[in-house]
Amino acid sequence: MWTALSSETIAMDWSVIEPEGVEPSMAAAMNLAQAALDGLLQEPLAALCFENTFLAFEESLAALDRAWARLSHYNNVCQTPEFRKAYTIVLPQVSAFYVRVYMDTLLWERLHAYAQTPQAQHLDAVEKRFIEEILVRFQGAKLSEQDKLRLLAVEEALALLTQKYAQNVLDALAAWEYTVEASSQDVEGDAFVLRGVPKTLLEQIQVPAEAGLLRWRITLQEPIYGPIMQYAQNAELRKQLWEAKIAVGRQEPYDNRPLVPKIIALRQQKAQLLGYETFAHWALERRMVQTPQQAQAFVQTLHTAVAPYFEADRETLEALKAQQTGAAEPIEMAPWDVAFLSRLHEEQLFDPECLRPYFPLPAVQQGFFDLCGRLFGFSFHPVPEAQVWHPDVQAYALYDAQGKQLGLFYTDWFPRPQKRAGAWMTSLTTAGYNDRGQCLLASGVVSGNLSAPHAGKPALLTHDEVCTVFHEFGHLLHHLVGSVPIRSLNGIHVAWDFVELPSQFFENFCWEVPFLESFAKNFETGEKIPCVFYNKLLKLRTLLQGAFTMRQLSFSKMDLEFHSHGCPEVGLDAHIETLLEGYQLRLKPSAPSIVCQFQHLFADPQGYAAGYYAYQWAEVLDADVFACFKGQASGIWASLGQHFLESILSKGNSEAPEKLFKHFMGRPVSMEAYLERKGFLKKSILACF
Repeated sequence: MWTALSSETIAMDWSVIEPEGVEPSMAAAMNLAQAALDGLLQEPLAALCFENTFLAFEESLAALDRAWARLSHYNNVCQTPEFRKAYTIVLPQVSAFYVRVYMDTLLWERLHAYAQTPQAQHLDAVEKRFIEEILVRFQGAKLSEQDKLRLLAVEEALALLTQKYAQNVLDALAAWEYTVEASSQDVEGDAFVLRGVPKTLLEQIQVPAEAGLLRWRITLQEPIYGPIMQYAQNAELRKQLWEAKIAVGRQEPYDNRPLVPKIIALRQQKAQLLGYETFAHWALERRMVQTPQQAQAFVQTLHTAVAPYFEADRETLEALKAQQTGAAEPIEMAPWDVAFLSRLHEEQLFDPECLRPYFPLPAVQQGFFDLCGRLFGFSFHPVPEAQVWHPDVQAYALYDAQGKQLGLFYTDWFPRPQKRAGAWMTSLTTAGYNDRGQCLLASGVVSGNLSAPHAGKPALLTHDEVCTVFHEFGHLLHHLVGSVPIRSLNGIHVAWDFVELPSQFFENFCWEVPFLESFAKNFETGEKIPCVFYNKLLKLRTLLQGAFTMRQLSFSKMDLEFHSHGCPEVGLDAHIETLLEGYQLRLKPSAPSIVCQFQHLFADPQGYAAGYYAYQWAEVLDADVFACFKGQASGIWASLGQHFLESILSKGNSEAPEKLFKHFMGRPVSMEAYLERKGFLKKSILACF
């Protein structure tokens, strides 16, 4: 599968992936892994050493890890019916294999026996952490045979249910579309149903029509749905789209409502089998926030800080609704009004759509590449000969300041019917040494559903999409530049509430005017963004942050509640509405929760379950770190960038995250920079934690 080790270019042959090959290739990979594990058990006890126990264990699973990462990625971006069927067949098999590995009593005894030896006590700190991280995964090995069978059944069921949940969301989104037709004369009139929608989007969604007519195809893909909800003046159209969107995951044949309580219950069963009070206790044990109580306290602390600003934002939007409708007093909004009114409020400063011509995707990407050059001395080079899975995909190689290749990555930015929604980074291989002393380079993918090119124009992004690009590239860089020799401690294999720090750190540069000026230029004229736009853009950063942050906190609270106390099988929406009182806008009619299309929580056996708070937690971390960079000269950026690379970005999970953070900052975390950036600064709640 891999063409090279060490510093040579690594690349995958994506053309060989065929549905009929999925089962035999994964069977072969599991057989090889099992043979390697069996071999590990044959070593005489007297001859045990670090290399033939823990390093051999990691290497035994390496090929299977790579093969499964490749297929899982392909399932996310090229999910044909044939491939889905094949993937669904092997999914429970692979899940069961990994579960059985960590329930293997003989294997655990062998690893544990070495961990108790005098030699193990004299290993270096990274090797000791590796032993600790591996042994904690073998909780199932201590179960009775009956409980092992129960745990295996739970894991298999979780894999299938979460895969079905994700498929339902994908299929429901793909199944809906709406066509608008009008004459060219009607387009100019006030009654035009798409009146107010930006010209850029109208050009993008226009499709061929009969003579004398114009036709536009609307889908629920975010680059289309989002702007229409923000800009369409026709409230009935917005209502129609909103009703279609909230129905995702709520209607047959794609109904996720029965799956949610089953997934929650299975996670709870897993935790209790492993000896934990709740799934949240199990998930949080090795994170920065170590208990559900600490996570809930963090969410409640932020809720207290945000609540006054949330109420002010609600009053602002309700007053704007009254102004739009001619009402004498503020009135409650409909759910399909929120994005529209928020955009109107923004437009009192300026319309962010006017920035699109200054953010062509190629320039945005190059902006990130140049930033990494300034901070770390890195360079990025296209790899046109690399095979890809779709014509939209491009491959690049990353090199350090000395010209050494660090890894290879792919970009896949635009929506397709067979591709999952959202934006994400995928690890294909993690850098590290195998048991033969060879180094496999890192490789990964950044994927998204950004505004696509059309009419001969490049993809023109919103500023939010620019932040998304930098966010996902931040994850990618964290993955590619890891310098920990042990793969399972390298790159993004860190505590889940630490993993968003690098990604959110890089978003900050999207608000730094001197940096934006280096690449944000009109794609046709080459002119820079006018200074007046920058001033207004910066003001937008704190606009309606009370409402936005409270929405994120509501997801965190719901997540922690579900995985600490469970959820009802019936009346789920009513339960959530009660649970989130004080966390949601007053809307009429009330809006059902996103629980049936919340892929962060339910599209993976674990995912962000009991960990959605990590986005806000990491925002506190990244604001604190970036405060060191803000307003500094380019030379200082380079010095700080090298310090950030050496202290955090390249260190993976070689030390506890709170220690890595302190290596960079010289102190524990403070909330002050976060609250100041959001516009929530209240001295009474400032604290280090």
